[in-house]
Amino acid sequence: MSTSPAPTWTMIDKGSFVLGRCEVCGWTSPARRAYATVEREGIKHAEVCAGSPDPVAAPDAGEASSA
Repeated sequence: MSTSPAPTWTMIDKGSFVLGRCEVCGWTSPARRAYATVEREGIKHAEVCAGSPDPVAAPDAGEASSA
């Protein structure tokens, strides 16, 4: 018995519109009136999502100034 992985995106209702949001990288789909379109876009995004964006690089400990 195989279980499918949990989706990495959710649908968010905004009044008459719905949009998709990736929980991994923060991608947000355009607002749509059709749930099916948002679902299709979310699935397509999940297939190509590279994960969270690289954090801003912090200075190396050796380069930190001592006060």
